[in-house]
Amino acid sequence: MKFLNIYICLILCLIIVCCKGTEGEEIREKNLFRTKAIDLFQDGLHYSHADLSYEDEQLTQLIWSDKVNGFWQEEELNSITYSGNRVRCVTSYWCDENWQTANEFEYVMDANKIIEWHIYSYDDKVSKPVYKYLYSYNGENLIACSAYRIMEGLEIEDSKYEVYYDGGNTKLIKYYEKDDFGSWEYTRKEEFDHSHSDLTDINVYVLTEADDWHLIKNIQIFHGSFGVSEIFIYEEMGGLNLWRMTQSIVYMYDVHGTLYKTIEGDGIETIFTYEPGHGNASLFFNLPDLSVYNPPSIKSSYRGSSAF
Repeated sequence: MKFLNIYICLILCLIIVCCKGTEGEEIREKNLFRTKAIDLFQDGLHYSHADLSYEDEQLTQLIWSDKVNGFWQEEELNSITYSGNRVRCVTSYWCDENWQTANEFEYVMDANKIIEWHIYSYDDKVSKPVYKYLYSYNGENLIACSAYRIMEGLEIEDSKYEVYYDGGNTKLIKYYEKDDFGSWEYTRKEEFDHSHSDLTDINVYVLTEADDWHLIKNIQIFHGSFGVSEIFIYEEMGGLNLWRMTQSIVYMYDVHGTLYKTIEGDGIETIFTYEPGHGNASLFFNLPDLSVYNPPSIKSSYRGSSAF
């Protein structure tokens, strides 16, 4: 599901320019522009396109089309509805000349904050819950998340994390998992370095059997001039203390500070097209898990590449 998978893919895009302000601020202040289309290219070949539609400044539909044998074919339909403090997105795929529902997710909102995220799958055309995430805040800052697997109607909390801040900057994220006896184990951490308010490095560690913290990933962010920034990811290979760069992305912004293009090291380019008006598409892409990385001041949604 492209729409839901954007949640995972966005982390790289969202950590790039924390000095530009948060998406939440953009939502409350009303945007002058909103994302109308997203286009993906591989080595110059245009292979995927998304159209976003709004009603009353709310995203109601996102359709992904792929190029098949030289012709554009609608492949994925995301339909969004609103009811009180709940927002639901249903994803369908084009198959056998019909749209067939595959999965859906739902947010429970508290003002502008997502406090619950529910994920459902379809079995014999019947929706059933499979995951649930609960988010806790201190003011506007996310401070904790608990994740639940749902099996046969039973909710099982099997992981969680806690977020720590230094002033307005994220400093540390601690990840916990349940062991075989049901006790919490602190197994992973991410440490953040800043230059003033600019995020410059993220170091990812895992706890070894010898109770040592072992560095497995380093993410470096460079805030360039003239509307260009870059990010580089280095990962340890095979636990042998051998490192190689596994990903790089260039981010290009216009004179308004709006992201209009990303260029990935493997040749993938993503281009974002905007239209006048306020929209809430960022609600579906800047999930609370990503807010701790201080997203850039873009006008709406986009998808990038996975960092974690």
